[in-house]
Amino acid sequence: HGNGYYFVACTPSLDSTTDSFWKITIDNLPKNWIFLGIIGNLNARNDSYSDPTSYGWACRSQVYIKGKGESSDFTGFTKGECLYFHFKSNRLTMFSVQKNKKFVLNTNDTADAYYFHFNSGYTGSKLTLEPLNQDEIACIIEN
Repeated sequence: HGNGYYFVACTPSLDSTTDSFWKITIDNLPKNWIFLGIIGNLNARNDSYSDPTSYGWACRSQVYIKGKGESSDFTGFTKGECLYFHFKSNRLTMFSVQKNKKFVLNTNDTADAYYFHFNSGYTGSKLTLEPLNQDEIACIIEN
């Protein structure tokens, strides 16, 4: 049937002492659920968004801090959305180009290393992961 949660964490780890930047474009979003963020546990279960080393955002206005859902002003993801990410000094920032809005999470040092982290509950979710160019880096730092 193709449904159920699955996660991907990308190596090598992000270096929290220097600036890490990346861009994600949501190419396809069936059933409107996907999680984007970071994780410290490469051996997490399929519901990795609930792992104590997980930080990020999910559709339906969900925010996860240490794997627990929190309230926030995040408004969810949409198909075609382009997102810029910045991780440094235990602070994860996501900037939505379409919404012209920045969202920030503090990671509080729960893991020795963090990795790009994506989770989807439905078959057919497609993302494009790319580095940010200099103009995009300036945009996320300035906003």
